[in-house]
Amino acid sequence: MEKFIQGFNNQYIIYDSGEVYSLKSNKFLKQILSPQGYLYVNLSNNGSFKHMFIHQLVAKYFLEPIQGKTVDLVS
Repeated sequence: MEKFIQGFNNQYIIYDSGEVYSLKSNKFLKQILSPQGYLYVNLSNNGSFKHMFIHQLVAKYFLEPIQGKTVDLVS
């Protein structure tokens, strides 16, 4: 299953496996390991980059919310 990542002009697709595809470069993005141990990708929007954590993207686009539960929000 796949969904467009909102806020990036439909440039990126997130898959339920956690892979992120760039329509601009026609390839899967390299996932980077943060010092905290979380995988993330850098997404570009009008020349500025934003770190997006894979676990947060998967939770946002593919998991149903569970009352009283949150996804670890890495800062």
